[in-house]
Amino acid sequence: SLGARQAKRLRAAPAVAAPAGAVLTALWFWQKHGCSAQAALDSVPGVTRIINGAAMDGLADRAALTARAKAIFT
Repeated sequence: SLGARQAKRLRAAPAVAAPAGAVLTALWFWQKHGCSAQAALDSVPGVTRIINGAAMDGLADRAALTARAKAIFT
């Protein structure tokens, strides 16, 4: 049987999957785990490590997308 905490998470899953919930969840994670410090250092590997742990799969693609976004928004 599920514990109360797991049941609450399952009930929240549809809201987190919706676009607004996904954005809020991502922003919560970013703030809670201090991603801004690595982003301020322009460290794609640093942010990736915080989010994915030791798994660095897709790092080159992520770095390319970051460079593209920076070119658009700066």
